[in-house]
Amino acid sequence: MATNESDLWPADLVVDVLSPTMILNEQAEALAKRTQGIVRGEIYPGNAGQFEQLIFDLVAPAVGVRQRILNVRFAHDFPYPVVLLAKPFDFKDDSGWPHAQAAPARNWNLSNDEVYLSRLAHSPAEMRDLLKLVFNAPQTRAMLFSLIARSNEVTGPPQRPGTETKAPIESSPDQLEPTP
Repeated sequence: MATNESDLWPADLVVDVLSPTMILNEQAEALAKRTQGIVRGEIYPGNAGQFEQLIFDLVAPAVGVRQRILNVRFAHDFPYPVVLLAKPFDFKDDSGWPHAQAAPARNWNLSNDEVYLSRLAHSPAEMRDLLKLVFNAPQTRAMLFSLIARSNEVTGPPQRPGTETKAPIESSPDQLEPTP
């Protein structure tokens, strides 16, 4: 029987590991649910040479708008480590960002511009942390609110649960009692 001292493997090593594709699909479903389908996340493959690439776009079907917010790259045979490329990572100073290691350009076929947009995740937990930063970044939030607002201009805003309005009671002037 192994003791804790003899088990030198990572504490976060578990068997229910999700691939980057599965994590992105999970987040696309969560976005559609959160926005009642007004904004969806769409994932499709892209071309990155020797790497698999997934592109994550925000889509507002009511207004026909698509906006790319994220690219993900990983080796064909090994989904980790994974490189995330997103505008919220576009800064030169990595201080204060968890897992903020920029991906080495020569190893991931990154252009000089892409290096500053990239972050490297070695595990699903690190990938989720980086996705949360991208999804909650000011520019992503502004994009989401804009897509929802533009869609609501076309379709009208959906009712929030518990805020249904009652139809006004209609009455004619002759039905009103005079006030003394």
